Amino acid sequence: MEPFRTPDVALTNWWGGHTDICMTTASLRTYLRRQTHDLHQELDQGIGSFDNAERYRVYLRGVGAFRAVVEPAMRRAGASETFAGFKPTFIYHHAVADMQDLDIEPVEHPCKIDAEIAPASILGAMYVIEGSTLGARLLYKRAQDLGFRADWGARHLHAQTSTDRSWSKLQSLLDASDEKDWRAAASSAKTMFTIAIQTFKAART
Repeated sequence: MEPFRTPDVALTNWWGGHTDICMTTASLRTYLRRQTHDLHQELDQGIGSFDNAERYRVYLRGVGAFRAVVEPAMRRAGASETFAGFKPTFIYHHAVADMQDLDIEPVEHPCKIDAEIAPASILGAMYVIEGSTLGARLLYKRAQDLGFRADWGARHLHAQTSTDRSWSKLQSLLDASDEKDWRAAASSAKTMFTIAIQTFKAART
């Protein structure tokens, strides 16, 4: 059974149907990077960058939409309790407060994750979710240049600027994972990227 099901996200054949694991791949982290490369590029191109307040508002609306879908699912799955020493960076409440600061209407997105989520699938999902925090310092600086602050409009970015330890712990978990779990992790990572692509696209409309 697929680890994730959403009403409008296909979970197979995103990458031509090829699911064989390359036995020379060093770790799950490397495998996920390779398997999600095209989706990652598509997401980056769709998000773009914000160099003015209006583009920042669109970006923030997309963050809120994505986090509204994925964070409740990760909480239900026990992402904070499954792996010792790892605490995910949940920022949805900050994004909501930021949107309220700027009078931004949230995206009404039909996508949901309501299936049972196995530990391997949590790792794949968190690879995407935690990975999104890596550029937070740069984005926070850009937001500050536009006049947004840690207590107004940019709470979610400020909260992500102190998550290096979470990402380091996740990297250790990925590197130590059993190869038999890699396909499930890749499937959930692809689902996360596809949800992100869809929610950020919805935020622009």
